[in-house]
Amino acid sequence: MQRALLAFLLMTLSICLIENDVAGQVAQTSQDTSVHRTYAMIMGISTYKFIRPLSFADSDAELFRDFLKSGSGGKLPDSNIYFLKNEDAKAANFLVKGMSWLRNRNLKAGDRLYIYLAGHGDAINQDEYFYLTYDCNPAGDKNNYLITGTIQLYNLKVRIAEASRKGVEVIFIMDACRTNELPGGGEGQQQLQAAISEKQAGEIIMLATGAGQESLEDPLIGNGHGLFTYYLVDGLSGLADTEGDHNNLVTLDELENYIGKTVPAYAQQKYNRKQNPFLCCDENKKKVISKVDTAFLKKWIATKRMTGQIRSKETLLQKRIGTAIGRGFKMNVDHYLPINIADTSVLELYKSFNQALKDFNLTGNGNSAEDIYQQLNKLAPTSTYTFDAKLSLATEYINFAQSKINLYLEGRDVSAIQRIRSQLDADDKSDEITNSLDRMEKVARQDFSEVGNMLERAIEYAEVDDESFRKKLVAKRFFFKAQGYFDKGANTTGLRLAIQDAMQAYKADPTAAYILNTLSSLQLDNNEPDSALYFGRLAMRQAPLWRYPYMNMANAFIKMNKQDSALVYFKKALAVDDSRADAYVDLGYFYFQQHNLDSAKAYYEKALLLDPKNAPANNNMGWLLRESRQFDQALVYFRRSLAYDPAFFNAYNGISRVFTDLRMYDSARAYYQKAMKNYPDKLMTSNYLGQFYQEINQVDSARAYYIQAAVFDPNYDAPFINLGRLYAQTKQYDSATFYYRKALDLNSNNFRGYNQLGMLFTDMKNFDSAYYYYQKGLELNPDNTIVLNNMGLAFYNNDKLDSASMYFRRVLNLSPDNPYAANNLGLVFHKMKKLDSAMFYYSKAMALKKDMPSAQGNIGRLLYETKDYDGAKYYLRNLVEAHPDDMRALSNLEQVFKQTDQFDSAVYYYTRSLQKGVVNSSMYNNLGRLYFSDEKYDEAARWYNMAIQIDPKNAMGYYNLGTVFANLQHSDSAAVMYKRALALEPNYFNANLYLGVAYHDLKQYDSAIAYTTKAILISPKENLPYYYLAQSFAKNNKPEDALRYLEQALQRGYNLYEYIVIDPDFNSIRKYPAYKAMMKKYFPKKYNPADDE
Repeated sequence: MQRALLAFLLMTLSICLIENDVAGQVAQTSQDTSVHRTYAMIMGISTYKFIRPLSFADSDAELFRDFLKSGSGGKLPDSNIYFLKNEDAKAANFLVKGMSWLRNRNLKAGDRLYIYLAGHGDAINQDEYFYLTYDCNPAGDKNNYLITGTIQLYNLKVRIAEASRKGVEVIFIMDACRTNELPGGGEGQQQLQAAISEKQAGEIIMLATGAGQESLEDPLIGNGHGLFTYYLVDGLSGLADTEGDHNNLVTLDELENYIGKTVPAYAQQKYNRKQNPFLCCDENKKKVISKVDTAFLKKWIATKRMTGQIRSKETLLQKRIGTAIGRGFKMNVDHYLPINIADTSVLELYKSFNQALKDFNLTGNGNSAEDIYQQLNKLAPTSTYTFDAKLSLATEYINFAQSKINLYLEGRDVSAIQRIRSQLDADDKSDEITNSLDRMEKVARQDFSEVGNMLERAIEYAEVDDESFRKKLVAKRFFFKAQGYFDKGANTTGLRLAIQDAMQAYKADPTAAYILNTLSSLQLDNNEPDSALYFGRLAMRQAPLWRYPYMNMANAFIKMNKQDSALVYFKKALAVDDSRADAYVDLGYFYFQQHNLDSAKAYYEKALLLDPKNAPANNNMGWLLRESRQFDQALVYFRRSLAYDPAFFNAYNGISRVFTDLRMYDSARAYYQKAMKNYPDKLMTSNYLGQFYQEINQVDSARAYYIQAAVFDPNYDAPFINLGRLYAQTKQYDSATFYYRKALDLNSNNFRGYNQLGMLFTDMKNFDSAYYYYQKGLELNPDNTIVLNNMGLAFYNNDKLDSASMYFRRVLNLSPDNPYAANNLGLVFHKMKKLDSAMFYYSKAMALKKDMPSAQGNIGRLLYETKDYDGAKYYLRNLVEAHPDDMRALSNLEQVFKQTDQFDSAVYYYTRSLQKGVVNSSMYNNLGRLYFSDEKYDEAARWYNMAIQIDPKNAMGYYNLGTVFANLQHSDSAAVMYKRALALEPNYFNANLYLGVAYHDLKQYDSAIAYTTKAILISPKENLPYYYLAQSFAKNNKPEDALRYLEQALQRGYNLYEYIVIDPDFNSIRKYPAYKAMMKKYFPKKYNPADDE
């Protein structure tokens, strides 16, 4: 509302000025240079954005302004007062617009300038002391005053000294030592008072307190004021004249005596506290500060007596006009140039400009403040309206940049919000969590490059003559350029340029902790943890009470797999500021990542005690409860998180994941769609919807959302990795390879692309290629446990168990609490038949992660193999109860029940999963197989048909139905089903093999030979296809081919002599010597020549 009112009042005033000039020119305000002039710059802040508020500093500023406008204060017009309060009192508004206003006043010898500051003040030391503006955010460390919203008083004193040398009388009044609870503490308040009073610059100094004292406020003085300002105005109004010769002149000496009695007496009597104002200096004691206006003094005294109020009885509109004109100083200055009244376009543009500022539409479209300013500059480059627009725009750019830095200091930047606290699905089996965190980091950074461009323009527009301030703006510009490198897709080139920009910022401001911390973060992204530690330590040295450099240190140690050192720094981050809920959330998340759920929960609970409405804390508690399968409670916390932050994507994702766990897919889908509506990054939400549809095997929908995500940002690699995964899942390996390589083209520094290619080639059993790509990933990140674990799995699947064991042990050396490596090491020992060792590592995996389905299933399978059926049932039943969709566990439980002749129990657990909402083709296929094994073919066919109905593109359903027909000796129907399976999956080994068998039974031997040969090409190591091919060649009257393939079957391990000697298909080849020699060679103990008859 204040900006809207300002724009309206400025336009109203401007129009009035034009209408009063009959010549059609803007009236210029002439100033008599023979008369000494008085100006004032006044700031008062009670409401701060990031630090504790004050009660009456804004009222004090208004009181002093109103005094200056009175007869006793000199009847200053609004155009002679630059006034800022509360949210308008930002550093750039004073240092850019304010200083430009002051330059345009062209102060001369004999002029007087009041500088009045009411609010918070603090100091780092006696050389660095500050008035804290509205946008100040020290983030717990006084060293951050150097880069947040402050007025560095040393630099202001330099300006005062320059004015004093010109003969300008400067009166510097500061009512700022109002609390010891700022980062500088009591020492900072003493240093502030001492620095201002001792480092004189030729000005008259009036300070609210002596060293080490607090400037007190009282609600009963007037409408509420600080003691110092109230009695200052009291004395200046004329009551201080009672201390001298009653000549209606108030000298500095009289004012000092009056304030020196009234303020300490009131402070002692009312608060039993000391407050001794400081006025300086002796050479100015006889200087007249105010001339008493007796009429005003009478009103002042009468008001004090009757009501205790000191504000004039203005209407609300008059008060607003007074404030607005004070801010709108540009309308009455003496450098206006003529504008033709007939050309109203300048005024219209200026009005539109102010509306754009009000709407915070700074850049980006034809109606932005930047675009309108450019139009003004083209139309009327010398107009005061254009000049004011330029300064206003520069100021807003600097203010916006400061707001982004304040978020960074507050820990609401990308690394703290997304990398540390934003918890997604923390399952280390995949790298989806890393992809998601990286993308959310991109979103948080997406406008940082533009902020850097804003600062570049601000430096050009503002004409800053304070060299220290200008250098800090340049440093901030490079900082934003560095922070914005993800704008360009997080590629290697972008990261290198970001580091260069950050180094430029470091060069411009080498002691700025926020720049050092940024360099630390960038080196983390660059996989240089040693460099991250170096810059992190520098940042901590500059700002030892700012917690976020400690976080970077902790993350660097995590990257180096030094968890103990990481924990030390997480705890240090908490120690420097234990009043912030986020500190406990960070530490809780660290424990969550270490699978220490009890400790994680304890810290999340502490965070929620401090701040029950903390969205990340509620979200993370939800993920923890989901991990413990406490789904109802998890939903409660996720929903609380959204109640406090409706745009918090992770909570939407959490709710959707819980509903997916519960097989409530419609509800899961609904929350992903809500996320899409509320979360600004459509790539992220599209990506997650794709993953959701992929998980429930709706491949076409998954593909559509992944492609949509890629369209939103074609330079981001995650959608292409997910497309690769999708095609890998459907065995479309060429397409999968294409998308993985596309992702690597976009970001060759991302190990995930290489990791996915390694997994793809492992699935294809092309192990040499798999090893190559895993090694490429490890070159980028040598200690990455995900890649190391997958390398171990590749060796395991290639039966190179010693190498597999080495990689799994390496993971455990780096991360002793990694349950996946422990489980996989159990698999190695299981395959080695070292069952005791296998059981040890499976059990260790479960101890590290209580709900680990693969470890639980592996224990069940091991106990089954050792014929401990009761033990196997125990583990597998528990697993199926918790995970009714675990098809491998259901299948293994089925095998156990078959061994104990409990067919009905096997059926029971399948149907129980169906009742829990697990509806998929695999479930129906398994039930069909169960009935098939019990020779209940009609029932088997019913379930296989249901599998086909639910998933018409699932080749297994058609194949299984074909086996039913084959066993019923309906070979023609069997052939039809096998063909349908092959239409969907041409390289389906069993479908090719048994289609060949069906054609053999139909006496279509050429077709039988063709399909059996294809089965051999798909899996050349299997012996059965060679045997079947020998049968078909024998029946097709090709004895030589029959004998050749029969021997290949025997070479590959076919050893069923009893079947060979009675197989009627081989009757035609038994007479051949080659057949007899073959039997004698491969079955020397079993062979009997009589079997050939």
